[in-house]
Amino acid sequence: MGSVLRLLDDERLAYLYTELLKHGEWTTTQDLVDSSGIPESTVYDALADLRETPLVTTKEDGRQRRYRANPFQLGVLSQGEITTLTPTTLAAVGQQVVDEDVKAFVNEHGVDKLIRVVEYVKPYLDGRMSERLAARELDLPAVIGITILVALKETIETMRDVDPYYESIRDASEAGPPTADDGPVEVQYDETTRIVIEPAEQSDEQTNQTQTETNADR
Repeated sequence: MGSVLRLLDDERLAYLYTELLKHGEWTTTQDLVDSSGIPESTVYDALADLRETPLVTTKEDGRQRRYRANPFQLGVLSQGEITTLTPTTLAAVGQQVVDEDVKAFVNEHGVDKLIRVVEYVKPYLDGRMSERLAARELDLPAVIGITILVALKETIETMRDVDPYYESIRDASEAGPPTADDGPVEVQYDETTRIVIEPAEQSDEQTNQTQTETNADR
């Protein structure tokens, strides 16, 4: 979990993780330099950091080291609501490296707001929600909401074919996000680790009320 949250705060790592995932196979440092347009020294430093996380796997191939990105989905509980993070989330964060509109949005509104925007880009891509409606529901001025939706559109559209957990991201045109009160929520983090978010414990009074209602139904 810490690895994903770290990348949310480092757009350089998020961007290069996304580039790795787009390659879809074992990739060399030079491949990443060529596809990302990022200076070689920056790519080397970023890969050294990514190598220390479970989000990237490495292997030695002769004198070369190759890298592969590992997809993930992670449930994060924030203010009573569960948000699902996937590689698409990191792709949006990484766009700060190459898109001044995204960079300016995060500087002004923060990464948490950007994550919410991703949930609105999904129905916007499919024509099920207009730019102005999305901006209004996001509580953003129309020009800012439209600008960030347009800025992320191509990236999210690309990730729809790359991210195996894309459909796990909440669609803002549908029901609200699950909460901890809805019951246990289990999400796959990697091949061996699952995170289970349990509902809040009931008080003795709530438990007695539930038992009374259950007995009355019998």
